[in-house]
This record gives sequence, C-alpha cells and structure tokens, in this order.
Amino acid sequence: MGAMPLGHVVAHDERAQVRQQAASPATTCRRLRQRGRAAFGCHHRRGHELDVDKLAQHLGSVIRTADFSELKVEQFAHGQSNPTFVLTPKKGKRLVLRKQPPGKLLRGAHDVLREGHIMERLRGIVPVPTIRTLCEDPGVVGTPFIVYDMVEGRQFVDVCMPELSDEPCRRTDVLSALARTLGR
Repeated sequence: MGAMPLGHVVAHDERAQVRQQAASPATTCRRLRQRGRAAFGCHHRRGHELDVDKLAQHLGSVIRTADFSELKVEQFAHGQSNPTFVLTPKKGKRLVLRKQPPGKLLRGAHDVLREGHIMERLRGIVPVPTIRTLCEDPGVVGTPFIVYDMVEGRQFVDVCMPELSDEPCRRTDVLSALARTLGR
C-alpha cells in the first residue's frame, strides 16, 4: 500500500486476508467501503484523531524500553464504543490504546481508567495484558486513556464466529476455553 505519512491515523480491521488477495489497495478499500467497513490505510473515524506527537512524548516518558520517535497509530474499525488503536513504535512492542469517546458523557460511562484498574486487579487470575500507563490528562489525546501490551491472536468480531462454521469442534474448544476463563 505504500508508506503512510508519519502520524497518520488509519483504521485496522479484520479483513486482512481480503486485502492480501485483492488486485490493488484501491480495489480493497472500495470493496470494504461497500460492505460498510473501514479498510486499513484508507479511512479513520472523524473525531477520533490523535495528536501523535503529544502521545509519543507522553509514552516516551513512561515507557523507557521503546522508541516512539516514529509512532504509527492505527484505529480498529470494529469493537465497542471506546475508540481503540494499535500503536507501533519505531522500536519496541506494539501496544493498544483505549480512550474515552469525545464529547459529553454520562458520569461513569466509558470509564477506561476503571477498565484499566480492573485489568490490573485481574492479573494472575485470568489472562490480561500488561498495563503500561493510565493517563487522566485529557491534554494528551483529548480524553483519559489506557495503554497496554498488544496481545497477538485471532479476533472474533462476530460472537457467532462464522469463521468457524466449518469447524464445529474448534468453536466448541473456543467457547469452552472462554467459559473456563470466566469461571476462574
């Protein structure tokens, strides 16, 4: 797809295989837009832009093991109501940033800091990523946010898991593992 300008926010979605099989990046973006989904590298949600320089400066001050001088920020096109981004530093582990949506919110709604505190308390009980920072300062990305390690793995965007329709035993394995984890 070619290089993205530094600091450009792009959308990430679950259609990576479709993109790889497409004849051209423009064709892929067009196909995914027709399906109502944002495609990686050609769309980002209005109002969710981040000041990448401020974010990189903040992350560099709290995470000393990475180089954020050329931070790449990609927004997930799917998920729940809290905007979620993948952060790829020049050097170091990929991270995830979750922030509150912009605008006036009901008290307690979209509280990503509470989410981060709960994840910290669950460490050692159930699998959770390592929290790298909880930031209350809206001056960094516009709202409070949390950053944690990116955990690579398969994502099921649709709870019915149509990707496993040909593998009923695998679907059973996934749901059994989910039940065991929730039961801890």
